[in-house]
Amino acid sequence: MLKKYNVSIKAPKNAPQIADNVIKEFDCEVSDPSSWLEPGTSTQRGLTFLDKKGNQLDSSIFRNMAFFDLDGMRSASDEKAIETLIYKLLYDHYQFEKADVSVTVTSV
Repeated sequence: MLKKYNVSIKAPKNAPQIADNVIKEFDCEVSDPSSWLEPGTSTQRGLTFLDKKGNQLDSSIFRNMAFFDLDGMRSASDEKAIETLIYKLLYDHYQFEKADVSVTVTSV
């Protein structure tokens, strides 16, 4: 089963590196089970980042994940888990205050 989500990142001038260097609108799909693994090898979910045309996103920050179950996020909604992941991936590459960046994830 596939679930599709829209991701929107808003970064004002307070976070110029993100505002200038990060794609702001893209989609992602959660596959259950993971579409990145051989069928039948796992029951884990996977995550694929997509551009607005439905192609895999070419990004050094947002990379597809064979396993999409964040520690401590299993009971969270997919939207909240994806939002948390996006913030984490941004923190891994840039320094910013969370108040300066807004991440919105909505089901499509």
